Amino acid sequence: NEGKYKALKEALIEDIKTFIRPLREKRKAIAEDKEAVLKMLKEGGLRARAKASAKMEEVREKVGVSFYPKADTRKDFDGWNTQKKNIHIDSERVFFRQGELWWVRFGCNIGFELDGKGDEFTRPVLILKKYNQYSFLAVPLSTSKKENEYRVPIGVVAGKKAVANLSQLKNIDSKRLSRKIGTMEHTLYEEIKKKASRVNFG
Repeated sequence: NEGKYKALKEALIEDIKTFIRPLREKRKAIAEDKEAVLKMLKEGGLRARAKASAKMEEVREKVGVSFYPKADTRKDFDGWNTQKKNIHIDSERVFFRQGELWWVRFGCNIGFELDGKGDEFTRPVLILKKYNQYSFLAVPLSTSKKENEYRVPIGVVAGKKAVANLSQLKNIDSKRLSRKIGTMEHTLYEEIKKKASRVNFG
């Protein structure tokens, strides 16, 4: 019996080693690929970012894990889902124009997508393009002080210095419109339109 127990124990240890070995190799591969991605990003420019993005996709396919950090589990997805159902059923559509600034019920979203804030999950946006009475292309606004080619300072909006985040353009249903803030000065609006096209589509 003792010999049988020892053999079973050794077999179990081998099984565990067999299971752990690929995990160690996977971690090593991820670490090496992360270093490669960071090196690409340090090069700067659109081409370097495109190479880095392609490398991250390669990592995910190769090792079956995400390069990105884990999602914030503290997000109130349930609270937003309740509100979203009510917005879908009850909200009336309001009249809006291109170039206007609105509070929009942006919601609680995934990963690096921007979220709304407060009890109503709202965020200010610029209406960049009105497609019809039902939907529009929005530029989310942010108070972040980060500077890059995708962030355009637009002055004070709703009492705070704001930037237009051109990397987060989003098609939005007009039922999400909550309160109008005002209208952007025409020259600035035209400048943002041109820059949004340039940085996103070349």
